[in-house]
Amino acid sequence: MLNWIFQILFSEILEVPVSIELGEPGTNADVYNVNSTWDRGAGTNIAAIRTSHEVGGNCTLFTKAGMPERRRILDGLEFPPDPEKGCANMFGEMWQNTFLDIIRTLEDDDIIRRPTSLGVIGQNDIVIPERTAVLHPELLIFQGLQGEQNRQKLAEMFLRPTTWFDYCQKVSTSNCTSKNDDAALRPPETQGEDASYFVDGIYTGHFRATDVNNCTLNPNCSGIFIDYP
Repeated sequence: MLNWIFQILFSEILEVPVSIELGEPGTNADVYNVNSTWDRGAGTNIAAIRTSHEVGGNCTLFTKAGMPERRRILDGLEFPPDPEKGCANMFGEMWQNTFLDIIRTLEDDDIIRRPTSLGVIGQNDIVIPERTAVLHPELLIFQGLQGEQNRQKLAEMFLRPTTWFDYCQKVSTSNCTSKNDDAALRPPETQGEDASYFVDGIYTGHFRATDVNNCTLNPNCSGIFIDYP
C-alpha cells in the first residue's frame, strides 16, 4: 500500500514516472494497472538496489523496451550485473531486522542511505477459520495454544496440507483417475502441478494427519502453521 502512495506522489505530484516491481524481472504491481492483475514476486530482493547502482540508476534497461540499450551499456562494463537479479531504485518499506546484513553491506558500499523508521507499527497475526473459532473459542487467546497440555489437541486439529502428487499417490483410492474423487478431477501433469496444494477448479486441496501429528508415535507431535507466501 505504501509503495502505491509513493507511486501516486511521484507520478502525479512530482511528475516523475515510476513503476512498481517485485524484486523479480518482469513482475509488475503498478497501482495504475487497469485490470488490477498484479503479479506476485519476492518483494524482498534488496540486492536489486545494487543492480541499479551499477547501471547508473536506469532500471528501464531491464524492461523489454530497454533491451537494446541494455546490451550496449552492459557490454561496456567490466563486470556487468546479472539481469536476472532485478533492478530497483527504491524500497518504500521493509522489515529492517530481516535484511540487516544486506542493509549493512549496502550502507558500507555507499549504495544506500541508512533506513529510518516510517512511524508505522507492523504486526504478524495467526488466523484460524471462523468455523474453527466457533467450535473452539479457546484458540482465540494464546493460553489456548501454549503448553504441553494443548499439544495433542493442536496436533489432532491442525493437519498438514497435502500436495496434489502426494494426494493422488497416498490418499486417493483411484490415484485421482476417478471422476468421483473427493479432491482432484485428474492426476497432476507437470512438476508445478505435482507440488501444488490447490489449483482452482481442479484440485481443492487436502489436509491429513502424518506421523508428525501422531502424539503416540512422536512425543514432539505438533499441528502445522502455514505462513503467508
